[in-house]
Amino acid sequence: MGYPDFFEDTGLFLALRERLAYALPDYSDHHYLIAFSGGADSMFLAYFFIWLRKRDSLSFSLAHFNHQLRPGMDEEESLLLNKFAADWKIPYFEETADVLGLAKERKAGIEEAARFARHAFFVKLTDRLKAELKTDKVLITTGHNLDDLCETIILNLGRGTGPSGLSSMPYFDGSIIRPLLILEKERIRQFLDEGQLSYFLDHTNESPVYLRNRIRHELLPLWEEILGYYPGQQLFSLSENLRVENEALKEIAAEIMRKLLLEDGSLNLHNLQQYPQGIYYRIIQAWLSDIHGHPAPISRRSFSKLEKKLRELPARAEYHIGRGKAIKIQNWRLVFEKISKNRKD
Repeated sequence: MGYPDFFEDTGLFLALRERLAYALPDYSDHHYLIAFSGGADSMFLAYFFIWLRKRDSLSFSLAHFNHQLRPGMDEEESLLLNKFAADWKIPYFEETADVLGLAKERKAGIEEAARFARHAFFVKLTDRLKAELKTDKVLITTGHNLDDLCETIILNLGRGTGPSGLSSMPYFDGSIIRPLLILEKERIRQFLDEGQLSYFLDHTNESPVYLRNRIRHELLPLWEEILGYYPGQQLFSLSENLRVENEALKEIAAEIMRKLLLEDGSLNLHNLQQYPQGIYYRIIQAWLSDIHGHPAPISRRSFSKLEKKLRELPARAEYHIGRGKAIKIQNWRLVFEKISKNRKD
């Protein structure tokens, strides 16, 4: 298939390429596994990588996950996406899953079940490509844009989040890259419409039933009307700055944690208490995840309850952290323990 005329001179693609090179200096050495739904974002992303392939000879593939939530429409969509990939000679992968059945099986909401299934698909496919291509440089590549970032920050802000929640959608985190995070949704659609490039419209993105949609269609325009500017770039900078600072604090906390770590895997509680709360919290998080493999972070609210017990320092105390695990205080040590289902307190 021939390249569209705008491929020869597009400042937008050049700006995206410059940001990609800034985040990943050896970007052309990687293989990019694009999450491909056929919507405006993923279609724009596909065209951007077609342009990059022509310019920099990099490799990429498209991966579509069929949720089976729209009988008839899903099948038609899959056929068109497969044809697009074939026309442009792009490797294409697809997986179909019964998300409704999975939601019932996991006793979870449909959105949560869909996220779980998509994540499993992309992780499995990434591992497969690494083996086939004989490289570790395979990145999951998503079409998240600046509007998505704004919505996520505002939603998390409303939940009382800390620095991690305000920087939870980074441009690049080592395994996932989001090349469109600096672009507004309107700019993406404008580019596609001007180039007469087709894409699928997901009408659920317009429904006020979903809180995220109300933030996009009501709150953000109101912000712009009252304050006179769209907050995207400011929130992007906020997120990036917090991410850098949060990562630095995590590294400092992990280093301190290893100095406090005793041979039996417990923590020296006496020395732990000399640190301020922000570091104290991260030291315990690092201890739980790095030493004991507990993946779920403790919420700030739960940590406040735990800290109260630690500050009181009873001779013995126990605090349950979920998933059948607990933190115990024993002889000025902080001990991690798996709780037996048959244990009687």
